[in-house]
Amino acid sequence: RAVDRCDTGKAGGKNVAEGSKILRDREAKREIKAPMAGRIITWDVKKLLDKRPVGVGQVLMTVAADDTEYEAEIYMPERRVKHVVDYGKKVQAKDPSKKLAVSYILMTDPGISHSGEVVDIHGGADPSEEHGNMIRIRVKPLDELKSPRPGATVTGRVHCGRAPLLWCKLHEAWEFLDGFWFGL
Repeated sequence: RAVDRCDTGKAGGKNVAEGSKILRDREAKREIKAPMAGRIITWDVKKLLDKRPVGVGQVLMTVAADDTEYEAEIYMPERRVKHVVDYGKKVQAKDPSKKLAVSYILMTDPGISHSGEVVDIHGGADPSEEHGNMIRIRVKPLDELKSPRPGATVTGRVHCGRAPLLWCKLHEAWEFLDGFWFGL
């Protein structure tokens, strides 16, 4: 019997070692690593992930790279983009290095107006239930942002030169009538 107890003790020690190895493997699999260095920008991550079951490949949080510059995205209705593109071409014809100016407000800091310049006007429209087809305009900030927050809402205006006040207020009605009656 003493020999049997000794063998069981060895077997029990072996099971404990295997069990602890399995637990270490599980612990290693629970560790989450981001594909890049940066900072977490998801709001309240601890509350979001606390006691939550997680599947393989599931997006848990958003990480912003620290070594990249911020850009703002402004969405403009498709019907208004023609004026922006036309004015941009006119500005580029005079001075190829000059870009369209933009003023915008971050909703994380609504009291301060920021300035920027248009980097790109996307060629395709993104559908929006609320506003119809929208064109994405990428803007490079020209001044330092105090509280940059990726994903924050931006309200902006692309500066397209000067025009008479009546034209600014009624040009969409004129374009509708022009397309409806005279475009046939």
